[in-house]
Amino acid sequence: MKVALAASLGLNLLVVGAIGGVALRGGPEKVIRNGLPPGLTGYVVALPEEKSSAIRQALRQRLNGPEDFRRQRRAQMEAIRTTLLAPDFDAEAFARLMAAERAQIVEVLETGHAAVLTEVSAMTLEERAAYVERLNDRRHRGGKGPKRD
Repeated sequence: MKVALAASLGLNLLVVGAIGGVALRGGPEKVIRNGLPPGLTGYVVALPEEKSSAIRQALRQRLNGPEDFRRQRRAQMEAIRTTLLAPDFDAEAFARLMAAERAQIVEVLETGHAAVLTEVSAMTLEERAAYVERLNDRRHRGGKGPKRD
């Protein structure tokens, strides 16, 4: 029982540290590289350039969209910082803030995955084979973008 409790506590601290790091760096939109979140980058980068650019633009609009969205994100990040720096740390408040941030990240991933699915579904077998080659090429090149045709 003590081992399970210690493992659970360790995992929770790892998650809190990761989320806290993201929060202190400015939120998920600051962690996204090439305009894409982890878990989506490879799929989008391996698409033909025009398709990849269109998906990136759609996600950028989602992340940097209307001023209300940006204002909401700034307020959310300030609440996270305030919660983390409070002398009397409120774990439940921090958990709620992380859950809201996680939901936002999941929404971006779902939007991106749906866009990739739409593009891949429209491909011929030959186009999908070339796509798989670009995915493999990217993996073998250490995550760097594939050579495009």
